[in-house]
Amino acid sequence: MPIVFISGIGRRLGFHLAEQFLAQGWQVFGHYRRASEQTEALAKRGVRLYQCDFTDAGQLLGLAERLTAELPSLDLLLHNASLFEGESEHVTLSEHLGLGQRAMALHFHAPQILSEALQAALRNARGQIIAITDIYAQLPRPDKRAYCASKAALSCLMQGYAAAWAPYIRVNCIAPGPLSFLPEHSEAQRAQVLASTPLGREGGFEPVWQVVEMLLANHFITGETLKVDGGRSLSAW
Repeated sequence: MPIVFISGIGRRLGFHLAEQFLAQGWQVFGHYRRASEQTEALAKRGVRLYQCDFTDAGQLLGLAERLTAELPSLDLLLHNASLFEGESEHVTLSEHLGLGQRAMALHFHAPQILSEALQAALRNARGQIIAITDIYAQLPRPDKRAYCASKAALSCLMQGYAAAWAPYIRVNCIAPGPLSFLPEHSEAQRAQVLASTPLGREGGFEPVWQVVEMLLANHFITGETLKVDGGRSLSAW
């Protein structure tokens, strides 16, 4: 039975991916920050869950040590945990610092530490890493500067691993666009995004799963970033 570890498993894309892996007969391990109805549902289905606040270095290192001990072999490490925060006009320097630290903790340091900790397990399975980045990593939004920069750092980190750990571990990224609006998105914001998305609609989470399946099946791809954005990255803001 193949094994996957998914960070940010308790909501939205992470939850959807977990459901798909379970349906395919995978053994699923996952990280979450806060318990939810989704994490309870996953636990009832046999998913092994680990609570961790990635902004706490001690908790992150503790999780890495546990996973190293409990996962001698791993087929897929899926970095999905994310925090979509943005800057405003009236933010203090201290708040800027905190925002940047949180973004880097989730999008760079956690993937870095978990990848390093699980390298041997991935190598044992000839497994792979998939990181969920963002089209904004290459086309940064003015109001999401720290978020975009941290996602760019994640993309660069994954390319480094792809080069360093080949041919035993394949490493790729998926860069989503407008998959599913958040409740706080206004109708005007939704209309603006869809108007600048050539396919003119939200993608939902299933297209990302379809790319994950493709990467699992194709053994001659590494170091790539695949966009799943309905053409959004072709448009200016």
